Amino acid sequence: LTYVLAQRLNHSKPIVYASIATLLYLTHPALIESTAWISGRFDQFVTFFSLITFIIFTKKFINQYTTLSWGSSFWIGLGFFCALLSKEIAVWIPLTLFMLYILFEKKTASYRQLIRNAIHYQYPLIVMLVLFFSLYIILRLNSVSHDTITIFNSTYIHNAILGNFVPLHAIKYYILQIFIPFSHISLLQPLEQIDQSILSLVIAFFCTTFVGFIFYFALLKRNISAIFGFCAFIYLFLVLYFIPVGIANNLGHSRFLTLPMVFVVLAVVFLPYQNLMTWLKLSLKKMKILVGIVLIFWLGLSIITVKTIVPFWSNEYTLWYWAYQTHPNSKLARANYLNALINQKDFDEVIGIDFSANFINVGVKLEEHDFLIYKVKKEGEIFEEKSVSLKSLGLNDIKEKVTFMQGDACNLKDVYTNFDLVFCSNLIDRLYYPQKFLQDIPSRINENGLLKP
Repeated sequence: LTYVLAQRLNHSKPIVYASIATLLYLTHPALIESTAWISGRFDQFVTFFSLITFIIFTKKFINQYTTLSWGSSFWIGLGFFCALLSKEIAVWIPLTLFMLYILFEKKTASYRQLIRNAIHYQYPLIVMLVLFFSLYIILRLNSVSHDTITIFNSTYIHNAILGNFVPLHAIKYYILQIFIPFSHISLLQPLEQIDQSILSLVIAFFCTTFVGFIFYFALLKRNISAIFGFCAFIYLFLVLYFIPVGIANNLGHSRFLTLPMVFVVLAVVFLPYQNLMTWLKLSLKKMKILVGIVLIFWLGLSIITVKTIVPFWSNEYTLWYWAYQTHPNSKLARANYLNALINQKDFDEVIGIDFSANFINVGVKLEEHDFLIYKVKKEGEIFEEKSVSLKSLGLNDIKEKVTFMQGDACNLKDVYTNFDLVFCSNLIDRLYYPQKFLQDIPSRINENGLLKP
């Protein structure tokens, strides 16, 4: 896309523009999540089909007075449709195409004239976009449940927008993810842990003002970098909490930047460096050196950040361990870390304690003989014989780590301490003194350990 845009905008050395853009995009730490996590595949698909759509439009569009062919319009519409099927943010593709349409025309043409000519001359494209969008709406209405829709009302406006300034914090989050991703990459950003300090609010207002300036220069000045910046933020609009969204009670996710980062990179590549050089009173040689130093420094930090963070995504355990260490008070982080711990089967020692000697003996026998036969009552005097083995459970290699002991949960011995995880399922409602257990058990758990009822 950068290459064809550089050609279309008559820039020399389009291969240089394309190479720099590709390097900036590929090394950006914010794209780790969409690459490493299966949930991010949707973002990669919508980015792929959107890029195809923009490339076809850039290659085939001549000017506002020349009608796009029905064939080109069909392929653009099909790319739009495939992007919609990938993710809802593709609804902004028609607006993005209009911004490219504006970019390719002279700044002297008014919006009224551009819109009138678009309707008059680009009717094949409009028809295809409408048809494919209508088909998407039909499929959407017949396949998606509407039970989980959050209502946009005065309460939401008062609490989320005006009370906690959540949209402003979301804008700040994505601005920092884009430009300073070296210390802000994290799997979770819990809403309940938003920094409401004065400094944080000031930064949030500054970031929002910065976005406002981008919109001003894009829509009124038609600055090329500002237009790309405008396109980047319209693709983020649906997750900026101006409208109710449900993203696991998170302020944001870096994978949502997969498509917006395309336009951020374009904005950086097509910055008016000539004007910047004049403003800074630098020679061409000094300007090249300055840009080169900034580029190398930023790429170096990005590569170091990527190499540092990628190992956390190697498996479920390392991922949620990282999330839990970063946000120990997050219910989502705790629950998933607990599940990963259990699946990992990587505890140094496991102690099973129960008040009933019969229950404990079952565990002891299974540990000794690796195999156990038992009967389950079906009806009356009819029993069904069943069996269980350590091998079938995948526990044969770790049985030496497990010990079974009889004990009273409300009066545990002092030796039972320093646990990383205490799992007490189906227990508390059966205790004769549950309050005593709940008061005692935290002292037996290590720092950042887990208690799972």
